[in-house]
Amino acid sequence: MKTLKAGKTLFKLSAMSLAVGLGLGAIAQASAAVVVDGRKSPDTKVTIADTGATVVNISGASSGGVSHNTFTQFDIDPTGVILNNSSTGSSTTLGGDIAGNSNMSGGSATVILNEVNSRDPSQLNGMVEVAGQQAAVVIANPSGISCDGCGFINASRSTLVTGTAEMSNGELTGFNVNDGQVVITGKGMDDRSTGYTDIISRSVKVNAQLQAQDLRIVTGSNHVDYATLATRGISSSVFSKPSLAVDVSSLGGMYANKIQLIGTEDGVGVRNNGTISASDTLSLSTKGKLENNGLIAGGEVAIDTHKNTLDNDHGTLQAERALTINSGNIDNNVDGAIVSQRHPHYRYPRAVAG
Repeated sequence: MKTLKAGKTLFKLSAMSLAVGLGLGAIAQASAAVVVDGRKSPDTKVTIADTGATVVNISGASSGGVSHNTFTQFDIDPTGVILNNSSTGSSTTLGGDIAGNSNMSGGSATVILNEVNSRDPSQLNGMVEVAGQQAAVVIANPSGISCDGCGFINASRSTLVTGTAEMSNGELTGFNVNDGQVVITGKGMDDRSTGYTDIISRSVKVNAQLQAQDLRIVTGSNHVDYATLATRGISSSVFSKPSLAVDVSSLGGMYANKIQLIGTEDGVGVRNNGTISASDTLSLSTKGKLENNGLIAGGEVAIDTHKNTLDNDHGTLQAERALTINSGNIDNNVDGAIVSQRHPHYRYPRAVAG
């Protein structure tokens, strides 16, 4: 393993970029993957595994089991990032055998919090692996997060959040979300090996496949409790609301055993042109219009638009068992389908059913 000597910044240079840089009399930064904020996280160190994967020797755990690490940049390339949660050597998927992390001599963390203070969104173009004891992993960047081939290995729970973290007595208690967007694009997100996958953001855009076991998405300007995902609305300093809370394109899709999607912002709805599919339960709650031009399906499906319109003119709502819809109005013409193996339970003043 190669240890980064100078400062807390990891630079990865290809041979070509190095040669070009030397030819110009200066070495250009080809890919700055991880930049640690040395003032806030003096014990967090960055090294490079023999495979080229980035290894972050995370800070020691608090009394509440939280390793709190702060970065000015946290980007992942396809070689991936390893969060070293073991005081002894570990065998990893991304980096092979790696040395122990002396910061963990007092015990491994149960939550690894990675806060990013940057004007730019984090680019997660590879996997994140926890070395050693399994832990929950949080990546928090108020400026946004882009996922293109991201996912987690050996994580009990993963959280992508465009907000700032709140700590109390050494424990992670919640997040304040003011703005920011999480975008799933390109190679998508494969988090099927993680028990719980949370996306907490002002808005979410899905342009590729998002695969998980238990997927929970919370949107809006909120304080969000980490343990329960309960929300409390907060005033945003960004006065313009996003046009959509969740936007799933025709190339996008969410696939999980369970899906819970909660949009909390008044008048900000959900548009699905792709697929939202849960093999077990699917719950979708929005305080704006739900426009479905694709497929929304699950074992049991519950939809609540809080008196707003459900526009299903060109989509399919499908449940293997019960389908419950609470909506102010349902538009469903001959091009739309609402299908359940049980009688659907509609609760709304009026509806146009095909």
